[in-house]
Amino acid sequence: MNRDEYRQYLGYFKIKNYNKINALISLKKKLNAKNIVLKQDKDGCVCLTVNNEFLKIKPIKNRKNIIGAGDKFLAALVIKNNEKNFKKKLIFCNKFAIS
Repeated sequence: MNRDEYRQYLGYFKIKNYNKINALISLKKKLNAKNIVLKQDKDGCVCLTVNNEFLKIKPIKNRKNIIGAGDKFLAALVIKNNEKNFKKKLIFCNKFAIS
């Protein structure tokens, strides 16, 4: 999800955003999701895994054309669906999104 969707979900479920990790844990439970990925544009992305491991992936600095980057990120997530290492998967998604 992107930042706007994240804020909408927090409002809908009345989750306080004082601590991003706790907010993501609460949101993951409310959505009954195994993993939850928050795309943060120029700040990269964060993920809360099925084991509540918090991963923060740095952004790629030499961005070219970012139009459609969110769609490309999600497509890359599908491509790497069988990748066991979630951190490697997210790094690939970030790179693919701006390629």
